[in-house]
Amino acid sequence: MTMDDSDPQEVQEQSMFFLQWRAMVIRNILLKVRKKKKTIMEILMPLYILIALVFFRAVIPNPYFPSIEMPNRKVNLFDHFTELTATNNFTVAVAPSSIHVKHFVGD
Repeated sequence: MTMDDSDPQEVQEQSMFFLQWRAMVIRNILLKVRKKKKTIMEILMPLYILIALVFFRAVIPNPYFPSIEMPNRKVNLFDHFTELTATNNFTVAVAPSSIHVKHFVGD
């Protein structure tokens, strides 16, 4: 479509759109120039927040650790208890923490 066969109504609507768009852009630029402090804050606050997030990301350690597939040594959880019972005549007992058990133990 060339300029010669375009609809005059369509050309007028496009020109009105660009005139209004240009006026809006000029208005916004003038507002930004007038309110320098607000404009600077609009630019610096997102940068400040971004820097703070990057800082916290670097300082706070990652709470997720990789899974351990195989232990690095032989683990026997009851070695410590068997040593106590064999050398010092201790008895290891497990009981629930309830009122009845506390009363029985005398605590």
